[in-house]
Amino acid sequence: MHLFGVPTGLQCSFSQSDALSLMSHVQVARSIQDDCVEEALRKGNRKVNLNHLLKFTLTPRESDHHHHYWSGHHRSSRPPPAKHSKEQFLQANCQFVVREGTMCRWNPDVPIAWELVHEVRVLQQQSTTGQEEERCPVCLGTPRAAQMPPCGHVYCWSCLLHYLALSDRPYRPCPICDRAFSAQQLRRHVVVPQPRRGYQPGDEITMCLMRRQKNQPGAQPMPADLWRVDDLEPFNISREERLTCHQRVLVACPKQLGAMLDREESELRSQLLEEGDAPEACFVQAALQASTQQR
Repeated sequence: MHLFGVPTGLQCSFSQSDALSLMSHVQVARSIQDDCVEEALRKGNRKVNLNHLLKFTLTPRESDHHHHYWSGHHRSSRPPPAKHSKEQFLQANCQFVVREGTMCRWNPDVPIAWELVHEVRVLQQQSTTGQEEERCPVCLGTPRAAQMPPCGHVYCWSCLLHYLALSDRPYRPCPICDRAFSAQQLRRHVVVPQPRRGYQPGDEITMCLMRRQKNQPGAQPMPADLWRVDDLEPFNISREERLTCHQRVLVACPKQLGAMLDREESELRSQLLEEGDAPEACFVQAALQASTQQR
């Protein structure tokens, strides 16, 4: 005979009062269980979960930093995906023009300070298949006096000023990526067309050995006339294209920066004549005034 799961032939430390107390607890638990079952059946639920009566909980699983998955018949680990920022993307695909004398050394692995940038250049190869031109996401036209916020998207200058004027706050999110920017963070954007070299089978290709020194902004061709100490300095925008196309930072003197502003103001004036009395003309005029203040 067994009493509450304990054989009667074995000696145990249960007293009569303990046995009565245990019987009362069992009766209370059974009554609670019956009430829960009746209530669940009354509501029409045939699946009854009684885990809350057991007071049973699982210990939390240990965090596993390496997510494993099954591939075929062997188990392998997948490394976490690499995180890339928009600054790194711009630095890998654009050229930055800074004022001469503002920076002497530059670490290519560290994003350049945006406040030092005067112009952002994008090298684009000319396509023979009629590649679609870049469009402003606001007006869907060719960007006029194109400007780039720190996120890297390109807009018309007047379109951005109109967009910023719709809010009382100085910062507004980018219409594409929602990254906040202000009018002071806009930088001139220029597309530099590059000739497309279409090689055919049997053509001779001349290779060029490149060299990149430590903390040098880009690689340089191998000719001996370039193996000089002063080549650690960023190249000027007036140097040969075969040298500047491999650089990420270019410098410009005040006269060259003034010529950039002249081209920008000329484009804004032509846009102002086209707009006439249109509502957008006031924002073109505001962009023209901002360009004049940069001198």
